[in-house]
Amino acid sequence: MERKILDALIQERGAIVSSADCGELEITFARSEGRFFVDDNGMGYVLRMKQWRENAESSLCEIRDQHNADKYGE
Repeated sequence: MERKILDALIQERGAIVSSADCGELEITFARSEGRFFVDDNGMGYVLRMKQWRENAESSLCEIRDQHNADKYGE
């Protein structure tokens, strides 16, 4: 399982998250698209797409910038 999910991550350049952090609909789509993985201990993981990762990074940068503006008056 580890090699398969890492190969998928390298190809997609997205993010791997625990299925516990995903809703049922996201897990359903991930399963149907081959982006759902289960390890030897029965833990589930979802490969989120590159666009999701880029949106998350952008949002974090906006939050950081707003925090700095509020803190330092920028």
